[in-house]
Amino acid sequence: MSFNWNWCSSKGRSRPENQDCAGIALGGSFLVAVVADGVFSRPRSGELAKALVSNLVNRVVAREHPPESDEVRQWIEDAFHELKSERAPKSSSSFIVATFARDQLLFTVHAGDCRVGTLTPQSDVYWRTPVHSVATAFQALPESELCVHPARNQLTRTFGTKRCCTPEILDFRCAYPGGAVLATDGYWAELPTEFQKEIFSTAWKDQREFEDDVSRLTINWGALPGKRTNASENLYVRDVS
Repeated sequence: MSFNWNWCSSKGRSRPENQDCAGIALGGSFLVAVVADGVFSRPRSGELAKALVSNLVNRVVAREHPPESDEVRQWIEDAFHELKSERAPKSSSSFIVATFARDQLLFTVHAGDCRVGTLTPQSDVYWRTPVHSVATAFQALPESELCVHPARNQLTRTFGTKRCCTPEILDFRCAYPGGAVLATDGYWAELPTEFQKEIFSTAWKDQREFEDDVSRLTINWGALPGKRTNASENLYVRDVS
């Protein structure tokens, strides 16, 4: 099985630095993808997000089969114990881990407002994972309402250095032939839907400016078009096949 990925990330105009980052661990028959978004209001959260991504990617070792969700949950707990003494005491980050095999999204493990979406036959993005925020604490909201809700950024669950979080685990085990996208809230909440319809396009990066960092990581496979983005300052790639 051949996997392709494309990482596109843009610093928000009101942000001193881009606090979004991503990681890829490529196995022989599977792929583990991670996206993290440092909480802007917390000190050194961008550093924590980057450290979390590399910590999780480095836990994927050479193996025949992809990890199970409980194993990934344990990785996150182990990462907390390793990073809590090295980072600022109030640092915090949203994150999502997604595991793929063949043309399937197997499961996700996440906390905060990083999300996974898949393409519908109409080329719309269907966001598969919920947001952990005050806006959705009591009831789910339509996407159009969630994007503009004043409490959307008040997160109820994140990876932090003060206490270990309890991530949400969602099992899919479904084939999504159109591919998938992992995104930070700058992408799914601020990017107009007409740009989201072309998840493999990077045109929005040059055509629009946003207040928040805007980032997305696309995953596709098989005969779908695409190429692999090389590692960069905020993309960590490791081949464990």
